[in-house]
Amino acid sequence: MKKTTTLLFFLSIIAHFSTQAQSFVNQANKWWVDNCCISFATGQTNCNAYEYYFGDSVWIDNVAYLELITNNQFGNFQPGKYYREEAGKVFMKMNETDPENMIYDFNLEAGDTLELNFFGFSSFFPVFAVDSVTLVSGEKRKRLQLNDPQDPIIWIEGVGSLNGTMNTQYMRSLDCWNSLNCYQFNGSSQYPSAECPFSSVLDANAVSNRVSVYPNPAQDWVFIRPKGDWTISSIEIANIWGQVQRVFEPQASGEVPLDGLKSGVYLLKIEFQNGEAGVSKIVKI
Repeated sequence: MKKTTTLLFFLSIIAHFSTQAQSFVNQANKWWVDNCCISFATGQTNCNAYEYYFGDSVWIDNVAYLELITNNQFGNFQPGKYYREEAGKVFMKMNETDPENMIYDFNLEAGDTLELNFFGFSSFFPVFAVDSVTLVSGEKRKRLQLNDPQDPIIWIEGVGSLNGTMNTQYMRSLDCWNSLNCYQFNGSSQYPSAECPFSSVLDANAVSNRVSVYPNPAQDWVFIRPKGDWTISSIEIANIWGQVQRVFEPQASGEVPLDGLKSGVYLLKIEFQNGEAGVSKIVKI
């Protein structure tokens, strides 16, 4: 009887990890996440895209986790090593000996407040809206908007945070940040509507080779100076999830005003007269 009970327990764990289509801790999921940092010495943004997916199950203190597989070995914002999910809550362990921390609670509704605890410190995030987003497959996933309505943090059930995907401790970082590049399920690109990985990292690095953007971080304005023979045709500022805030035609001075924008990270899209474009990120302080 004891052997039968143990077998059923193991089978239930396997079923839990393999059949939940909307779960975050799922071996069918795969992510590419941009890791970007601003060099205060040069004012340039440097980005790399890392991939993440879950491997085998691991037992730690009689609790089943999935091990995270990634090529992010030395970048900023290290993810955890082990993850598990229970009733819509995602827990992460940095290693076998560190305590686990909850990094997601997809059960939250509008009006709730999320408390995240890391290294003895607590952060509080109000949930001001809950709706849904449609994946490429047509499947709808729950979407939660946390933080300030003017500067929201977006979570998608089973996909994670659009910034700080594998470790939500970093959702409020400024000089370095994580942002979701794209998400696959069972090898099929599902969010956003582009093949994985898309070119945001390449675009960010391409901009730094074509223009100088300074100061960065900035308070009231930034200067955008073309390098070599590059000529700018338009400049667009969007928030971190792509909503356009302002559109400019290039000024002779190269000055782009930031007054009226809230503090945070913004996407700077620059189009050139030859039809090419690139995206960089700036920090408004």
